[in-house]
Amino acid sequence: MTFKFRHTYSSLLAESGDDVRVVQELMRHAKMSTTMELYTHARMHKKREAQSRAVDSVVLTARGEAQI
Repeated sequence: MTFKFRHTYSSLLAESGDDVRVVQELMRHAKMSTTMELYTHARMHKKREAQSRAVDSVVLTARGEAQI
């Protein structure tokens, strides 16, 4: 149960925009790679939002439209 909480806690901290070093220290990990590779996972809606922004940028550029 603690393991699931730590994954959720780390992912929520990262999603809320907290600095990776802050997340690492709050998780008490010696290495940032432990925090980022084992505990922090991107949530699906955040992945979709990022992908949509990238696609929109490419489409607008291809059309010659100004990006906002």
